[in-house]
Amino acid sequence: MPHKLSIPTSIDKADLQILFQPQIDTLTGSFIGAEALVRWIDPMTGPNMLPAKSIHFVQESHERRAVGEWLIRETCLQGKQWLDKGLPLFNLAVNICPHLLMLNDISKRIPQILDETQFQENSMIFEVS
Repeated sequence: MPHKLSIPTSIDKADLQILFQPQIDTLTGSFIGAEALVRWIDPMTGPNMLPAKSIHFVQESHERRAVGEWLIRETCLQGKQWLDKGLPLFNLAVNICPHLLMLNDISKRIPQILDETQFQENSMIFEVS
């Protein structure tokens, strides 16, 4: 019997994982950036969730704003760590659901998060999906 996906009313950040998918320039083979992918670790089935289920989980959560901000902050912090270790400047892409964009203060929070993490704003790409 398949496990039914249940949406808890509260998300524990320990149940979320960010994976980075590298982006490669097909002409040169050079690393040009990475896309941050958030995955929900289901306590019943573990971390091998399909992306669609993770996205559905986050979008249906009552805490999608907190998850969105957490994803942006953690992605910026990871990018800053990579730059501090000597990697050349690159782009990091984060998918933002339309629900998050509808929140009035997210456009103000993104510059604040970039400032707090000291990650270069011209290196962030926000994809709406």
